[in-house]
Amino acid sequence: MQATFSEDEGSALQWCWNTVKRSSDWRTAIHEAGHVVAAWRLGCRLHQATSKPDAHYVGRVSHARALRRSTWGSNDDRAQLRIGREIKIAYAGALAVKRGFPGSRWRLGADNDYKEAADLVLHVYMDPRMQWHWCKLLELETEALLNKNWFAVKRLAKELLRRRTMNGAEIRRMLNAAVDRHYGYAPLPERLGRTKGSQRVSSDAAGGRASTGDA
Repeated sequence: MQATFSEDEGSALQWCWNTVKRSSDWRTAIHEAGHVVAAWRLGCRLHQATSKPDAHYVGRVSHARALRRSTWGSNDDRAQLRIGREIKIAYAGALAVKRGFPGSRWRLGADNDYKEAADLVLHVYMDPRMQWHWCKLLELETEALLNKNWFAVKRLAKELLRRRTMNGAEIRRMLNAAVDRHYGYAPLPERLGRTKGSQRVSSDAAGGRASTGDA
């Protein structure tokens, strides 16, 4: 038996569907923007970000790895810092959703991110207690980073909703402009980053790392 709806009921259902779709799209954009802003603030070269879904992902971010392959198995302070940066970037998507959608199931769709973080922590600590405490510290530090740069997360999320896909150069220009507007000037790292000698091509994702999430 096929259900039939009046014109008013059909309009109401369409309005509900559009509202849910907009909320889902905004959640995805916030998730991916969290990854991007964390990578940007932690000094990783950005390649691309998209909130356009495909067969495998709802959204996707590509950036250069903070961790070099040569550091695998190297239990020194520099390797731990690099692994920590990778874990923070992985956490940032879900933690951005946590802030943007209080009370929601903010880890929904972030299974791949948290699995990657769990794999990375094994290269630093084998003791489960140390793993838990270190990951908790990294989560808190990531939340602090996102809180400080929330203006940039929201600005980038709006741009991702509008453009759907942005390359590294477009992202950097947009985030630098957001910093200028927010602070009234560009902090030193951003000013240095705009000099000709330090510019790097970021549109090629080859060799980069992808942070993914079905936000």
